[in-house]
Amino acid sequence: MNQSHSKGGSRARARALSRWLGFRSDQRGGVIVEFAIGVPVLLLLLSGAVDLGLALDQSSTLRSAARAGAQYAMRFPSDTSGISDAVKQSVKFDSSSVTVTSSSFCECPNGGNANSCAKSDCGGQTPYTFVQVNVSMPYTSPLPTSMLLGITSLSGSAVFRAN
Repeated sequence: MNQSHSKGGSRARARALSRWLGFRSDQRGGVIVEFAIGVPVLLLLLSGAVDLGLALDQSSTLRSAARAGAQYAMRFPSDTSGISDAVKQSVKFDSSSVTVTSSSFCECPNGGNANSCAKSDCGGQTPYTFVQVNVSMPYTSPLPTSMLLGITSLSGSAVFRAN
């Protein structure tokens, strides 16, 4: 009886060892495992590329809006609410979070700084007046990858000569 029991036990061990060796050499599920590992990584990369594209598009829009504000400021340099309205009307997204600042400064024709924008600062020459418009907004992405890219705010600026 011991011999038959030991023969049955050794056969079971041999079958178990054969199955284990068979699983090691079986490659049927390898493609599924590679797919399950690779697809999330590829989706994360694709999401990051789309998110970066959205940020670049909005940043380009802000630069264009700053140019629109600076063009308005060339005609009306002291009208800050008009400059802000010109900027906000030129963006194609919700402009409620857009911050607009404008300032003017003068420069002498020879390149020197004209502090008070007076002819006396430039040796009797009329100084050039410039208007600078800065536009900024917080960046909120519809995708979760903006945290990975580190993009928190976008900005644009433009400087035009007013005279």
